[in-house]
Amino acid sequence: MFDRLKEKLSALLEPVQTEINRLSARERMIVYGGLIGFVFFIAIVILIWVASTSSSYTSKIANSKENIQTIHELGKKYQKSEQQVSQLDAMISQAPKDFRLATELESIARQNEIQIDSLKERAGQPHEYYEETQVVVSIKDVDLRSLIDFFQSIESSRRFMLITNLSIKPAFKDPTKLSAQAVISTFSPI
Repeated sequence: MFDRLKEKLSALLEPVQTEINRLSARERMIVYGGLIGFVFFIAIVILIWVASTSSSYTSKIANSKENIQTIHELGKKYQKSEQQVSQLDAMISQAPKDFRLATELESIARQNEIQIDSLKERAGQPHEYYEETQVVVSIKDVDLRSLIDFFQSIESSRRFMLITNLSIKPAFKDPTKLSAQAVISTFSPI
């Protein structure tokens, strides 16, 4: 097999060898120099291609590492959100079946020595998994500290209640007092 290859190669190179032998020594040096220059040129082109490919892969690797870091951060955020959702779900599921939001708000108001002017129950936004109940609470002529304590008691209650809308104005009769209207929401599983 090698003999055949050697024969074919020598058959191809024989005319080239004959032409080179016809040249003078100076002309042969020019041809050999040209061939060496051509080989160096091809080697430089190959090295440049390898270097650019290597650089491209290096930047792709750096981008991939950044993407992996971003994915890890997003995964942590997702886990944190998932944990918060499960905590909220647990709070909502623990609410007793006979829970009345208006009654609970009246109880919290009594504990904070606040007189509620009016309570209006209404249905909340429809949700896929939960039923929202809202109560519009109006309070008149209350001082700032009592109002803050009242809303803090609502938000930190064992029952899951949220203040979803709040409007506070100075009282009409006494500017040192406040009037407030708030929408308080609670949720129960469907």
